[in-house]
Amino acid sequence: MRSHGQQYTPASDIIEKVSDNKEQEIRLQKVRVEGCAGMVLLVDSDAKTIKERSMEEKAAARYEEGLKAIGKGIEGKGVKGRDALQRRLGRLQSRYANASKAYNVTFEYDGKERALSMAYTRNMEYAEEKSRMHGKYLLRTSLDEQNETDIWTFYNVIRTVEETFKTLKSDLDIRPVFHKGDKGTKAHLNLAVLAYWIVSTTKYRLKSKGIHVRWRELLRIMSTQVRVSAEFETDRNHQVIIRRSTEPEEKLLVIYNALGLKAGSMVKLKSVVHPKAPPKKLDG
Repeated sequence: MRSHGQQYTPASDIIEKVSDNKEQEIRLQKVRVEGCAGMVLLVDSDAKTIKERSMEEKAAARYEEGLKAIGKGIEGKGVKGRDALQRRLGRLQSRYANASKAYNVTFEYDGKERALSMAYTRNMEYAEEKSRMHGKYLLRTSLDEQNETDIWTFYNVIRTVEETFKTLKSDLDIRPVFHKGDKGTKAHLNLAVLAYWIVSTTKYRLKSKGIHVRWRELLRIMSTQVRVSAEFETDRNHQVIIRRSTEPEEKLLVIYNALGLKAGSMVKLKSVVHPKAPPKKLDG
C-alpha cells in the first residue's frame, strides 16, 4: 500500500529483524493505519533509506538547475511570455514530478504578460515529511498470520511470482504473439515456458550457492565472453579458419563454478579449406 502521507502508530513493541539477499538488515513491525482494515506491516531498511535519499537529493538538485535556467532566460534574452514559461515549467515538473511537489514557483509579470522575474522556495515541511518515509513501506494483508517473519516470507513469494511473469514478458518475449493459427500460438507459449524452466533452474542453482542476480544482469555477465573467428589465406591459396573463445572474467568464473561448468568447455577449432582442383579437360 502507499506509504507516503499515511499516519500509522505501532501496534506492537516487537521488532523482528531479517536479512535480504544482500545480507542487509530489514526491520519488521506491526502498525495501525487509520481507516485501514487488516494487518499492516511496516518494513524499514537502512540500505533502502540511503538509496532513496540519494535519488531524492539528485532529483531536487536537477530540478533546481532547471529552475535557475528558466530564471536566467527571464533575466537575459530567453523565454519571457506567460504561456511559453508555463509550458517550459510544466515540462520540467513532469520530468521531476516527485521533486517538484516540494517547491513553490512564482512569476512576476508586467502589463504585457511578459515575465520580469521568477522566485522559488522549497517547502521544507513537505520535504522532511517525505524524507521520514525513505526506506520504509507498508504491507497490508488479510491473512490471519500473526508472525512478522512469515508475512515477510509470503510477500517475497509473491514478488518471485511477479518477477517470473516479468521475465516471461520482457526477456523471453512471450508477448506479443504474432502467430495467427492455434498451432503456432501453442508452440510459441510452450517454448517460452520451456525457456523459463531453464531460467528458473539456473537462478535456483545460483541462489543455492549464495549468488542472487537478475536474469538480465546474468546475460550481461555471460556476454563478456565471446567467440572469435579469424580467417586468412596461405601462400598456397589454402583458406584457414580458427575459432576460439576469450578468457572468462572473474564474475563469469564464479557463475561457471556455481553451475558446475568448465570455463574452457568451448575448445579451439581449426579448419583448413583446400582450393578446388581445376576441372579436367575432356578428350576431344
